[in-house]
Amino acid sequence: MRSITIEVGRSDDLGKSAKCGVGVSAGVRDETIVTLLAFLFLFVAGACFVLGRMAPSPLWTVGQLLFGGLGGAFVLVRILSVRGNKGISGQKGGTVFEAAKWEQWGPYVKVLASASQDLYAFLRELSGNSRCREILDGLSGMPSDLAPGHFSIDHRLGFIVYCDVRDCFRELGHSTSHLSNVEGMGYAMFMALLICRDFDIDNFYDPNQSAKLVQIAEQLATTVTAELDIKGYEDEFRFPVIFGLANHETEWVQRFATLLYRWASLVAKADGTVTEQESSLLAAILRMKDCRSSGNVRIMEAGKMPEVSQPRTDNSVAQESPALDDGSLLREATGELDELIGLLPVKDEVRKLTSFIRIQQKRSLSGLKTAPVSYHCVFMGNPGTGKTTVARILAEIYHGMGILKKGHLVETDRSGLVAEYVGQTAVKTNKVIDSAMDGVLFIDEAYSLVGAGRQDYGSEAIATLLKRMEDDRDRLVVILAGYSDEMKAFIDSNPGLQSRFNRYIRFPDYSAEELAKIFLRRAEKSQYKCNGDVRRSLEWIMERAVASKGGNFGNGRYARNLFEKAIERQAVRLSTVAPLTKEMLSMLTLEDLGVSERPCEIA
Repeated sequence: MRSITIEVGRSDDLGKSAKCGVGVSAGVRDETIVTLLAFLFLFVAGACFVLGRMAPSPLWTVGQLLFGGLGGAFVLVRILSVRGNKGISGQKGGTVFEAAKWEQWGPYVKVLASASQDLYAFLRELSGNSRCREILDGLSGMPSDLAPGHFSIDHRLGFIVYCDVRDCFRELGHSTSHLSNVEGMGYAMFMALLICRDFDIDNFYDPNQSAKLVQIAEQLATTVTAELDIKGYEDEFRFPVIFGLANHETEWVQRFATLLYRWASLVAKADGTVTEQESSLLAAILRMKDCRSSGNVRIMEAGKMPEVSQPRTDNSVAQESPALDDGSLLREATGELDELIGLLPVKDEVRKLTSFIRIQQKRSLSGLKTAPVSYHCVFMGNPGTGKTTVARILAEIYHGMGILKKGHLVETDRSGLVAEYVGQTAVKTNKVIDSAMDGVLFIDEAYSLVGAGRQDYGSEAIATLLKRMEDDRDRLVVILAGYSDEMKAFIDSNPGLQSRFNRYIRFPDYSAEELAKIFLRRAEKSQYKCNGDVRRSLEWIMERAVASKGGNFGNGRYARNLFEKAIERQAVRLSTVAPLTKEMLSMLTLEDLGVSERPCEIA
């Protein structure tokens, strides 16, 4: 696996970004205060005039002059402020925020605001996710002066997204230091949300306020000078590399790509045309979902978690720990398991396992004898039935119960364990096992370790694995996965495997109804809508797929691929449409599913 190394350029002015965030809201408030003071002083001056006519006195005359002068001064300040805002010019010259242009831009500004808010809402949700914080805690090489308060979300996530959106805007052919056009307003809107906590985006609907806000956003180009590059992926978006490639959170990457694509496509189409450069960038965003590792080992880090237990000895159940007492990690993991669609037999087996472990822990605390527990498992089922997902959740459950210190998942297969030459397989296998210590090692298609030729070194990998499972039984859990028949034959062929793996969990194929639910849930999480016709056609598509499935049917992967094809077709369908509305960007049609007007005809 390629390691993820973050390299940061100049960051000496990074702290100034927080000041810009304050300035966004402060500038708006200042203008309101000036206006209110002007009215207040003029009102008092008028009151002094009326009272002076009723009861003549030099005091009323002084009051008229004093408060009238102050009121006039504040009116002058307000007028100069408005003129200053109107004086901001665009890249092609001229006053940008003239009333005529604002009337033309107004509806499009609202659509841009909606796209910016949707992208920000996802990031705000992600910022509060414990798994996300664990990943961010495990990052090294972030700017040393980056601290909470620089962004309105987690400062590390905020910096990653800031760099991606900034580069996206530049690749669309725009300058981040000249934002006085409708495209620039879309950029300024998102940056205001990202930097200023609880920012009210309605301020952009006022032409005068927009000018000031755009001017503040332009300052970010000079005040935030840090660069975030990932070694070996300098030309890639950072978000999919960090969360997808390194940590296998493909659903997050999918949602980020969908929302960023919507925002970027609106920026690209703001002038009514889409250039070849803009089309290339939009296509690159859609390719974000392909964030799989180019190697054969993928590590899903659980982050820098506190140590919650002492290592267990003699295969006995671990003593209760702070994590077990608190229960938050365990509740979160079991809740994630419950949310999975289908897989009822699998959920039942995991609940039985966790209940058994918990009772043995309670018996141990009470001074009673405990039964030995094997945490190793064999997952049997067809591709796309959720084996890897459940393995990750089970690793988190073990961590939450104090069995594993880290609870991360290392995923590999034959090519990640077996080398080509004599003497290299043991070294290669040990290296992968080392990366899985205090976590779970997940070996997919484990039966492929048994080769047919005399020069095959798979048996060496198996022998190395069995030895490490014994030597490191207190720190290593292994899950083997693959087709049911092949896995049973593989385990039965080796006495060492038979003695260590006695817990089998069978993963059933998804039904047509469950596959339709998987598609619809993915669409909902990515902020897409499906009307009644699409839902009915979707059910028919899944029924036909299940009825004709073969041995290589993808199950959940089939539903995921169908959704990805649908949003690609939608992107092509909307590529020539301008302007775009939020409803158009959210709605999937029969055409996007590859279905004609009649459900019985497939395109």
